[in-house]
Amino acid sequence: MIPERLLNRSLTWIEPTFGTDAYGDDTEPTYGAGTTITGRIDPVATVEVDDQTRDLAAGTRLLITNTTGISSRARILDGSTVYEVDGLPAVLDDATGAHHTEARLRVVGG
Repeated sequence: MIPERLLNRSLTWIEPTFGTDAYGDDTEPTYGAGTTITGRIDPVATVEVDDQTRDLAAGTRLLITNTTGISSRARILDGSTVYEVDGLPAVLDDATGAHHTEARLRVVGG
């Protein structure tokens, strides 16, 4: 585990819930109140450019936390900034098991 003194942010972790429509398909995700976790959010050093030469990575960050179980559909709130997990979070191990989780985030609001 990462020492708590290095995890400098109080964040809200929200996993989505899904309903089904009349055809049995998943509805759009609903995000509830969430759970408070500690972590840090750092800028990502890479820059990706699409065909129109827009900077896609401008809002990209890296979440580092001791919390496990974060899904690829989760949202993370940091104050008024809303992030979505972008891809599968990685649980990094050490000799004793799960050490910490890293997840790439993208800004979706705030």
